[in-house]
Amino acid sequence: MEQRIMELKKLETMPVEEKERYYNQQLQHVIQYAYQNAPPVKEKLDSAGIAPAQIRTIKDLEMIPVTKKEEIVDLQKKYPPFGGYVTKPMEELQWVHISPGPIYTPIINLEAIIEGAASALGDIGFGKGDIVINTTGYHLVVAGLGLDLALRIMGATVIPSGPGNTELQIEIMRHMKVTGFGGFVRFLLTIMEKAEELGYDFRRDFALRHAVVLGEIGVDFPSIRKRIEEKYGVNLMQLYGTADLGLVALECGQKSGMHLVEGLVAEFVDPLTGKRAQPGEPGELVATILHETYPLIRLATGDLVRWTDEPCPCGRTSPRLMEILGRVGEVTKVKGMFLWIREVEQVVAKFPQISKSQVVLSHDSRGRDVLTLRLELVEESIGTEKLSQDFGAAFQGICRLRLDKVEFVTKGAFPEGYQKLVDERGIRKWE
Repeated sequence: MEQRIMELKKLETMPVEEKERYYNQQLQHVIQYAYQNAPPVKEKLDSAGIAPAQIRTIKDLEMIPVTKKEEIVDLQKKYPPFGGYVTKPMEELQWVHISPGPIYTPIINLEAIIEGAASALGDIGFGKGDIVINTTGYHLVVAGLGLDLALRIMGATVIPSGPGNTELQIEIMRHMKVTGFGGFVRFLLTIMEKAEELGYDFRRDFALRHAVVLGEIGVDFPSIRKRIEEKYGVNLMQLYGTADLGLVALECGQKSGMHLVEGLVAEFVDPLTGKRAQPGEPGELVATILHETYPLIRLATGDLVRWTDEPCPCGRTSPRLMEILGRVGEVTKVKGMFLWIREVEQVVAKFPQISKSQVVLSHDSRGRDVLTLRLELVEESIGTEKLSQDFGAAFQGICRLRLDKVEFVTKGAFPEGYQKLVDERGIRKWE
């Protein structure tokens, strides 16, 4: 085990140019193998008029159309149970997990992923003597099991508590003198705050020292991390994964972005143009699995991220995810700027007079973007003139865009499940 972790660390710190050559060789082999053994890969390349020999480098992947999750659902009906992507007999698979759709995904190369996670856990202090409560789900998904295995490789004792039951989790943590936590960061904060409500002093009454938490979309992670580390004295490490890919990226001891795991080729793509996003720009994560058993080529995850390829002081040379921005469909370009629904909601939250909102995008007679906010009030008797001015100023401050119109709609105009972004400009949205 130690030998394999040492080999993994060598790959993680391999110079960028050498690593690029290594992955280009892996890619050429996997593309050729997948074309011959995975029907959906052959169909995708043939329909695009691409021969496998044309894909020689990671950059060449751009020629292959992305595969969306809904395509996987259809393919699994056509080629059950794995959509034609699995090239080995079922008995050679270790685990299968299930994501909404449903989508059946084989867990492959788990040892290498787990060893990588274990190595990172060791970097921030997890090890023998730790008692770790794992609140991540074990049912159907691989997250709980994967984290469990990584923690045990490092010598920790794991309590597989699973999610929920906040007060029970608190009692377990107190009675068992739990030193480590695994799960979602919001749940960790909920546990800490509930413990205080029950009369505990968290620093005094609990032994928790460090936590490994999963990335969550829509969470202000930096501010939650600051609060947990400063107020409660617990060291946080963040992971990011998807139901279809498993573990995708994880932090090192520098806490400056999440390094992509080895064996996964990641592209960052502007969903509007299909072109590569530059470092620092928002891009959809598009992933290719370099493994014969499950050669998934250019899966569009639907997650928008901000990334960097700048060197990390830890020595790892993989790109880092600096921020999980949201889902494709929650962002669009207006007047050359990105508009995020979550930022609009931050503005709305500042005004208790407003109950619901809707962004409407249109064009004026000259084809220029027009940005309108439709607002539903808690009470229709509320004065709207000053509210409109104050809202417009707050919107510009947070979203960095000037509103063209603010419209107030009648109470109840927005039904349950209404669209929060309506694009009437006649251009393809990010969806």
